[in-house]
This record gives sequence, structure tokens and C-alpha cells, in this order.
Amino acid sequence: MGSRAVGLVMLLILQPSDHAAAINGRLSLLGTSDRIQSSYQLGLRLMAEQREENHEWILHLRTIQQQLSGVSSQRTHSSALFRYRRGGGSLSEEHNGESSRSRYYEFDRAFYRHDFDLATLSIGRQPIDWGSGRFWQPTNLFGSFTPTDLDTEYKPGIDALNLEWFPTPYSALSMVYAFAPQQQNSVDNSYAFHFRQPIGLASEMTLAGGNINRHRMVGGSIESSWGESGWWLEGRYARQRESRESAFLWVAGMERRLSEKTLLQLEWYNNNRGASNEQALAAVAQEPLITQGLQLQMSRNLLGVSLNQTLTPLLNGSYTLLASRLESGQKSHHSSLLHQLSLSFSVSDESDLLLSLTRATGQPASTGHHPQSEFGHLPDNLTLRLRLYF
Repeated sequence: MGSRAVGLVMLLILQPSDHAAAINGRLSLLGTSDRIQSSYQLGLRLMAEQREENHEWILHLRTIQQQLSGVSSQRTHSSALFRYRRGGGSLSEEHNGESSRSRYYEFDRAFYRHDFDLATLSIGRQPIDWGSGRFWQPTNLFGSFTPTDLDTEYKPGIDALNLEWFPTPYSALSMVYAFAPQQQNSVDNSYAFHFRQPIGLASEMTLAGGNINRHRMVGGSIESSWGESGWWLEGRYARQRESRESAFLWVAGMERRLSEKTLLQLEWYNNNRGASNEQALAAVAQEPLITQGLQLQMSRNLLGVSLNQTLTPLLNGSYTLLASRLESGQKSHHSSLLHQLSLSFSVSDESDLLLSLTRATGQPASTGHHPQSEFGHLPDNLTLRLRLYF
């Protein structure tokens, strides 16, 4: 689909009608610098929504201009596994040595939803977002954000059919069928279910399972509160179809509001197939769930800590720490830490400014570019972002 098709779609959106679509958007200017690369990105997201009595359609069009200097270290996003077609294309592209400049567009969401008496059917490119964990969500079977992602406002859409049934006013059962990329034999169509049910007045349990690109998965979660703290437990069992290798991944966490302006979150991560020593990291990094972006960490155990503080009515600060500890070849242990400090300032009702610094410590990558710690191979990173809504 080329630029003419983009223009035609936007013309249909903006065309006057008896039920005109609601149009809004977000403009984002992002600058990032680290010891490997520097980049800037200008992104525009146009969002159209038309709602009638029992149905609606939603369309999100993203256009991005990006310039990179240095070596790119971007990972494959898991949404690529569940998009039948790309739904976008390149507008221009230039390369000059280690620098590049590109402009491209994509339809990040494009789906139709119909409401029945006790069910809802959604067809098209749509976000599927499950899970209870604050840092990691094992039952978010179609992929999740990383614990240090700065923009989690819009989860990328996947091409799917989603039937959601509401047996009671407070419970829901979702059944999703997601389509693999066209003409890619290495990726299969996927399907999954997710059930949500409250327990009493302050608790909720979920069940999830399915076949996600040749991995059979089943899991669930329970979330509740005790005293002045909230807590959750979430896990999943996954088995690879061909190799029959299995893994059990679970997280346990709690959060507590220390004051009206301060929130503390803690979460423990355990994956029985994760690396417990530095020598095992290279092999774990090549496992399908890691390379596909469906599993985010390589270590067996990690700790996540987050402290969020309202500094003024317009200024918020947050600090996130991720920690891993692995055995070394000398039968000792090496720690690997990832620190992220962020400040967010509300410029106006329709705009905000974010400054974020990420610093990693731990064993660096080997001369063969193999990881020797969970975070030590990651570069220090300084990010400045301005977002405008209209």
C-alpha cells in the first residue's frame, strides 16, 4: 500500500457524513543518544473512531521519520509474528555510511467491533493486552512491553479475530485467533483464550492458554489486596511443539502506597529454563521465545523495584531497578543491574515532556558479541521526548 492509499484512507475518514468519525492525534518528537548510536524520531499518530448504537470501527495511522547514526541494536517486536500483512510501507530511505534516514507509515490499528447482548466480536488489527504483573506479564501471550519501555500508551495491534463473551456482569471470556505473516512458513497461526473472574470484593483471578506460534501455553494469575498493600501472583507453562522442551515462568509482586504521592512496587521473576550462570546466557539468548520477543529476560531469577513520586502537580519522577545475579566460571557470583531514572513534566493539558536516563552495569559482551550478563551489554541511554495531543 503506497502513499496514494494512505491519502485515500484519510480522505474517507475526513469525509463529512451523518455519523462523522471522531478524529484526534498525537505528535511525538524523540531524541536518544548512547555510546553505540544516536537517533531522533518524529512520529505522528492519527486516530479515527466512529461509534454507533452497537458497533464501531477504529483506525490508527502512524507516520514516522527517523534518523540513525551508528549501529542499530533494535530487537524484533513480537507483533510482527501476528500480522498477516505489514499494513504499511516505506516513503523514503537514505543510507550514508553508518547513518540512515527513513520515512515510513503503518496502520497500527484497524479493526471493527460489533456488540451483541452478551458478547463482542472484533475483527482486524487490534491490541490484545493481558496479564497482571507490573514488570513482566507471563500470561500476556501475544507479547508485552519491556519493564523499561517509555511509551506504553498504545500497544501494537495484531491481525486477529477476538470473540469476548460476558457470562456475568463482572466476568469475561476472550477467544482470539491471530494470523501469521503471509508466506512465512516458520510462523504458524496462533490461538488463545483468556478468562477473567472476580473473587469477592477485592480479588480477581484469570486463566489463559493456547497455541502461540508452535508453543503450547497455559497459565493464570490471582491479584488481591491485604491491608494497605496490593499483591499478585502470575505464571505460565510453555512447551515447544517440535523439541518438546518446556519452561515454567512465574512472577510474584506487591505494591504499596507509602504516601499520597509515593508508590512502591516490587516483583520477583523466576524462569526455570533461564540461565543461572554466565556460560548459559549465549544458548538461552538463541531460544525461540527470546528471539521472537515473547520472552524478555535471559536469567533464571530477577528482581524489579520501582518508586514513583509526584514531585509537584506538574512534575512526576520515577526510578526503576532491575537486578540479576549469575554464577561465574570461578564459582563466584556477578550482579547485573539496570537503572532507569525518569522525569515527566506536564507542559499543558495536551502536551508533556519526558527526560529519561538508563544505565546498565555488569559483565560486558564477549569479543564474539555474546552476552555475559543480563544487562551489562546494554549501552547507557539518554532520552528526551516531547508529546503533543490534538
